[in-house]
This record gives sequence, C-alpha cells and structure tokens, in this order.
Amino acid sequence: MRNWFFLMVLVVLLAACQAAPATPIPTVAPLDQTLNQTLPRTNAALPASPLEVEPAAMDSSSDESVNTAFNDADAERLATVMHGVRLSLAIPRGWQAAVNDGLILAEHTVSVETPTPVVGMLVYVFVPPLNELDLSRVADGQNRAWAVLNQVVSNPNQVGRDVAISAPISFEWAGHDAAYYLLTGQDQTKTFVLALALPDSEQVVVCNISVPANDHSLYTRLPHVLDGLMIDGTRFDGALLREMVAPLAFPTRQPAAAHFPTDTPSVLE
Repeated sequence: MRNWFFLMVLVVLLAACQAAPATPIPTVAPLDQTLNQTLPRTNAALPASPLEVEPAAMDSSSDESVNTAFNDADAERLATVMHGVRLSLAIPRGWQAAVNDGLILAEHTVSVETPTPVVGMLVYVFVPPLNELDLSRVADGQNRAWAVLNQVVSNPNQVGRDVAISAPISFEWAGHDAAYYLLTGQDQTKTFVLALALPDSEQVVVCNISVPANDHSLYTRLPHVLDGLMIDGTRFDGALLREMVAPLAFPTRQPAAAHFPTDTPSVLE
C-alpha cells in the first residue's frame, strides 16, 4: 500500500497550482527526498467515464471569516469513482479542487508578510488499496474502520517515520463504522485521518485533512469541510462530527520521535 501520509507532497503540488481549479495535479518530487512520498496511485482501471468534475467558483477576497467559504448551499461539487466507489464533496468558495486518485481540495490564503497565496487546509478523500493489511484479523462485530487504522498506525511504511501519531478512536457515522487518528508531521503539520468502512464490503474511504503547524482551526472547521460528503449515494452530516469527535489533542513530535501511536495529548484544538 502507498504511504497514507502524503500531504507534504501535496503542499508542493497545490502551491504550484494555477487558477484552473479542476485541472488534475501532476506528480512531482517531494521537498525532502528522504520522505520518499508520492501521491497514492492505483493500478486498477477506472470506469470509462469516472469523472464528474465541476469547476469551483474562485473568490479572491481575503477578508472573510474562516467558515464563510463553507456556507454556500449552491456550492459546486467535486466527484469521481474510485475502485467502484462513488465519491462527492462540496467545493468551498475560493478553494482549488482537483481529481487525482481521489478528491483533492486546497485552501489558499494570503500571508501577512506577502500577498502571495499560500496553502492552508488540504483535504484528500480516496479509497486506498488494502492488500498489505491482514483483514482476517478483523473480528466479527469489530469496528472495521478502527481495525484498519489500528494496523496502519503500527506500520511506519504506511504512515512515515519520525512522526507522532495518536491511537485510533472509533465511532459510527451515518450507519458506517468510522475511526480517526491524529498525526503530527516532521514540520509540525497537523493531520486528521478519518476512515469510513463501507457496508457489505472490505473497502474503506479515507479522508485526510491537514493544516499548517500554526493553524488551530481544524476542529472548528471539520464539520463544515466534510458536511455533505457523499459515498455511494449516502450523505454524511458534518454537524454530527461535533458530537462524535472530541476536541483534537495532537501528539507532540520530538526530534527523534517514534512513529508508533501514543495516547499522550499535546495541543488541544
């Protein structure tokens, strides 16, 4: 399986994006070659017409509140089919969007030091291959999303090295087994990794949401960015996440931090 923690690469890719929000993003080498991280790829053939992409309306204004971009009932949607699973997500106003082995949304904000747009929140929704996991270890009645993530966080080949990871937490969302863990990267980037198990299937849908180290808005914005997520026709209510997901206490990454999951919290979002 490809490395599930790939967002360092997306920072490079999306920062180089031009105005066309629905143009597929090319794969480039990461900043740190030692990470050896690339966008997840799939060898499986997609359906003949896998994409249903609608461009996002760009809004260049920079004085809106952080959640204003989400308050749009008529927002355009980004959609694709991956491994036979239909995925769809609303595009917040002013964000860039692309389809590249899943759905990619990137928030561009204006830096205080320079008017050049910089990448803020990054969202990636995809269906990962599970061939490197031992699904026979998932017990009957066990939360399958949690079981999958529990194997993932125990393997540095999946999540990367020199990162701090929290233990997965399970819950249920719209009748689906769900689980999440928190990851602090080498540059202190904070990532929320959510898995949703599909009923009557071994497949899971993964949502990676990442923010820079100095951004403490992830917990507040999480219900907004995932509101209206659709998987095979099922719509997920983002407001319910506030009830099911506790405030995010990201683990502290030390210079020589182990990759294994920890229950020790750090900064509370």
